[in-house]
Amino acid sequence: MPFLSLPEDPAMLRFADGEVTFHYLLSTPSCQTFVHAAANAAHFESAPTGSTASRHRKRLSVGSRSSKARSRAASLVQSDGGAASCHKELELDPNYPIVFFLPSESFSCAHLFADQLADPELARRFNLVAIDPRGHGLTKDIPIRPDAQRGYDLDVKAADIATFIQRLCNRAVPGRDLDAPPAWSKEVHLLGCSMSGLVALRIASKCPDLVTSVMFTSPILELESEFMIESFQGIKELIEETWYEVHHGELAGTPAEAVKMPGEVVQGCTYRWAGDESIPHHISSYLNKTWVERLILHKDGNKAARDWWFDLYWLRSRMPDEARNAIRCHLFVVEGDSSPLYDRTVGGDYKALFPNCKSFEHATIEDAPFLLSVTRPDALTGAALRFLNRFGDAAATAPVTATATATAPSSASLTVAEHEQGPTVDEAVDALTGDERFQLIKVYAPNCLPSSDDDFESDDDDDEEDEGDDDEYEEQIEDDYLSASGDAGLSSTSTTTTTKAAMYRRDSSASYQTDVPTVVVDKDVDGGAYSSITMVTTVETFMSAEAADRQRQQERAKHLPDLVQSLEIGV
Repeated sequence: MPFLSLPEDPAMLRFADGEVTFHYLLSTPSCQTFVHAAANAAHFESAPTGSTASRHRKRLSVGSRSSKARSRAASLVQSDGGAASCHKELELDPNYPIVFFLPSESFSCAHLFADQLADPELARRFNLVAIDPRGHGLTKDIPIRPDAQRGYDLDVKAADIATFIQRLCNRAVPGRDLDAPPAWSKEVHLLGCSMSGLVALRIASKCPDLVTSVMFTSPILELESEFMIESFQGIKELIEETWYEVHHGELAGTPAEAVKMPGEVVQGCTYRWAGDESIPHHISSYLNKTWVERLILHKDGNKAARDWWFDLYWLRSRMPDEARNAIRCHLFVVEGDSSPLYDRTVGGDYKALFPNCKSFEHATIEDAPFLLSVTRPDALTGAALRFLNRFGDAAATAPVTATATATAPSSASLTVAEHEQGPTVDEAVDALTGDERFQLIKVYAPNCLPSSDDDFESDDDDDEEDEGDDDEYEEQIEDDYLSASGDAGLSSTSTTTTTKAAMYRRDSSASYQTDVPTVVVDKDVDGGAYSSITMVTTVETFMSAEAADRQRQQERAKHLPDLVQSLEIGV
């Protein structure tokens, strides 16, 4: 499958070597790559030579990309704006509209939207383009230019993807200059998740005549609360500490496969996405491995942590009014009503932000956490199809009856006629690199891989140590909980118990005062304290010392079991 190189643009913070090469996967109605993968991934060979997926996986070194992937990337570096020379390269079908899928937070394009990409109805009616933005999936890491004056912010990410969309659309027109204004007569829809929803809105502002709609799933606030910013400060410091230990400290020389992300980071992020639910193991495994490779093992990982992920939170700014007013597309926001990130749904906030959008629709999924594409894939796919059915190009290919189903068709139905001179689905799959095949196998047939490939298994010794530490943590919870009520005549009493997976850093000598849930469990690190979970929301009241003592005993009996049960230990 192809890579596409973007032109050098120092003003937009290109790579240190002056090149950004995007990896992407493409499905067309006549060559349904993801539907085929969902039905046949368990039978994929990892390379045309016939080696199996599991054997190929064992050959992969940490942070590597196959030589075939590199050579394919090189073959698409254009100097004359002409079409790529790769034999039978799969291109967009100009007879159908496009849906671009934009992942967020280091997800691979194939992981975050796996169910939507393999939905037969979407695959039959649209070109589906899954993008690996900078720092995601098989797209290169983010070594920042030494002379860069800015971090990897939302505007840079939007400029990257807008240039990619322009070049990909133009490549479908023989002889057209890749850097000319995009020549595309059908509809263009953007589906962005979380942070990439904000990116999609910026693309729509830059390309108002191209983008038909923006679908924003799992929305976040345009500007994060101090609660979220401080939680990411804690994550950043944990990652930087681990990076230092691996490169200069006690973990120097540790085999790469033995290095793991701090448990607080993994558990905090997975709670953010799924709340008390779990996410598929192959996804948590992939993310853990990706973060280790790019933020811990990489020689510039500590800089990447600052310049890539966290600057998107700390330095995030609102879109200027001029940019907001330039958005004239349709806007659809869909979210779960039980997200652990916020105490309310936030999608409706976007209606007032974009007064010139052609239409605005806000949908909520009942009893659903934050990351809908993974935790409620069928509901998200159905919502997207209902929204897309309103448009002319999509409606023309929509079924008269029957709603969309996420069930993959049998392999017998996957024999697809060759579209013009393009590849058949089998030829397109044969063109996949070993890395690409492995990604699709991990997504659509994770059980066919050995469990040792998941890189997320807990060591037995570590499990025993964690169990041995449980009593100490429970005692600490009890002590902190009782002391939190204060002494003398003034007392803080707990009225609400909640669990939020977010990390804070505070000085050991300081009294932590906040309007957000109070931190009650600490781990001392380097003169400060990392707090692993926030649990108790407090309300200040005045009472006598005797009454406060009685209240403490009542609250202890009432809440302590819940606190112990809800604790997620990540150390």
